[in-house]
Amino acid sequence: MVNKAGQLVAGSFKVEAAIGAGEVVGLFHASDGAPDGAQKTERLLRARLGEAAEGVARINIFSSSQLDLALGRSNVIHAALIAGEVSTAFLAKVERLKQFRTGVATPAASAALPVRIDVTGAGAQGENDERAVLRKTLQADRCYVMDRGYAQFSLFNAIAAIGSSYVCRVRDNSVYEVVEQRPLSAEAVAAGVTFDAVVRMGQDRRAPDRPEHLMRLIFIATAPHEKRGKAAGPRGDGVLRLATNLLDVPAEVIGFIYQQRWTIEIFFRFLKHVLGCRHLLSTNPAGVEIQAYCAIIACLLIALWTGKQPTKRTYEMICFYFIGLADEEELLAHLEKLKAQDA
Repeated sequence: MVNKAGQLVAGSFKVEAAIGAGEVVGLFHASDGAPDGAQKTERLLRARLGEAAEGVARINIFSSSQLDLALGRSNVIHAALIAGEVSTAFLAKVERLKQFRTGVATPAASAALPVRIDVTGAGAQGENDERAVLRKTLQADRCYVMDRGYAQFSLFNAIAAIGSSYVCRVRDNSVYEVVEQRPLSAEAVAAGVTFDAVVRMGQDRRAPDRPEHLMRLIFIATAPHEKRGKAAGPRGDGVLRLATNLLDVPAEVIGFIYQQRWTIEIFFRFLKHVLGCRHLLSTNPAGVEIQAYCAIIACLLIALWTGKQPTKRTYEMICFYFIGLADEEELLAHLEKLKAQDA
């Protein structure tokens, strides 16, 4: 797109000319190119723009052959992206690609995109246990937001030891000893916070199983969750209990951080109830991956065709078509009906 729009130039002389004109918003360096060429363009860029050179994107995730294929020419090692609307959109896509490849979120990437996906077997024991999987993937300078299934003091210790923080819901019967109870600000009270204290937890455990740091416990009043179904357990007491090692962050902000975790639950509800993944067709990791990819691909195709978020009825109609219960004419009529609703 940027090539067709005339916002991409390739070749050392054209790249240097674009740098001299001050039009460059991104520099391509082939990942398999010689470092001296990249260093030369870096020097030219800094000489021309000074500190503003830091704002120019460096793109080195494509090999020379990939750049050749994209630009329709051979031996592309260096290229420059010229300022323009198409270039801005392209840079956003590159940042997303970087995020998916490296698992590290970049400032320009959307915060709503997942940065890592781990597929395990259906069993929740041993290396497939969600807490064990998370422990293997911990990184420094992160804030891990977790539901009470992850409430494990050894996991909290591992997160703190690596230089990250956590906010985790804990069980109603958690045992703790108050070290310092903190007054509630007007903002905290308005957010429903009823208790804020620095505590010691796990004092009823053996020493090796206790937290190695002071924790903060925050209670937030919520509407009690009404459980439904045959297996419904006891009714909740309407208090959300959050444990964290963020000792200096306002209590209402801790509550807001945990609230964002529900975007995960909303996604899984969509995946299970709309995209038909409520029951796994296979317990093998490869089978789970295939089923999830098929559901997501179908979701994207529906969105591209109709311009709308897929609904359960639309997904069912596509399933009916593939198993022979609906013909092509019926499927197309359903999709056209969706388009007509927006007209």
